Amino acid sequence: MKTLKLGLVALLVSFTMMSMAQSNERANQKVISLEKAITIPQLNYAMHQQIDLKSFLGEERDGLYVAKVLVQGKFFFVSGTYSQWYDFLTTRLEFIPREIRIDR
Repeated sequence: MKTLKLGLVALLVSFTMMSMAQSNERANQKVISLEKAITIPQLNYAMHQQIDLKSFLGEERDGLYVAKVLVQGKFFFVSGTYSQWYDFLTTRLEFIPREIRIDR
């Protein structure tokens, strides 16, 4: 009977730890549209640095393209159409932000 109780306690602790780990991952992820991401200078700069035009837009297809961008330990999933991404990735970045900080 003690073994059964010990096993159930261990199972309860492991499930609790797993759920806490998943909630921490979700807290560091945000989904945002490309139109809104362009207005945030730090995210705009990070997208130009981390996304390669040829590998990301290899073949045109229907639907949204989603890029995973890391800025200060937070993942942003940026979504947009092929034409929006192509226009964004072929334009030159006109500025480099002095400080990369996202407060939103």
